[in-house]
Amino acid sequence: FRMAPGRLTEGSTYKLGESPEGFDATQAAIAWGLGSYKFNRLKDVAKGEEKSTDDAADSTSSLVWPEGVDRDYVTSVVRGVWIARDLINLPANYMGPYELQEACQAIAEASGAEVTVIEGAELEEGFPMVHAVGKASDRPPRLVEIVKHATTGNTERTLTLVGKGVVFDTGG
Repeated sequence: FRMAPGRLTEGSTYKLGESPEGFDATQAAIAWGLGSYKFNRLKDVAKGEEKSTDDAADSTSSLVWPEGVDRDYVTSVVRGVWIARDLINLPANYMGPYELQEACQAIAEASGAEVTVIEGAELEEGFPMVHAVGKASDRPPRLVEIVKHATTGNTERTLTLVGKGVVFDTGG
């Protein structure tokens, strides 16, 4: 089902008919959204125009929202995967430590998370190995911490994302 958007007539709108028992319309909508992805960001760079991921949705076929689907959930899953695909598809000269930091900050801020960027002398002091490996590059290393606080009922929860964003020519 996820292959359908790319194989159907561009710009057309489609609607699901009767579904068999056990059919999950939410998963179908996610599959449709994932299948609609196109990497257009650099398509017109030679002309001085960069496109965003959202432009991809303008050029594909669309699906009428199936009944009972949680639109917010579907949209957040699809947008998240599209963002990840864009980051993966960007050539190395477009995705250095600073550009990855900017992408992380945009994602975090859109979700209401706190962002801390550690770089320079602070990175060298607090994370000497990250600094040592990254200093081999002419693109300074950095560490981005994303923290999201949420309250469910009487319970406060904190989610901290920790990972290593490896970009070209970081030395490690």
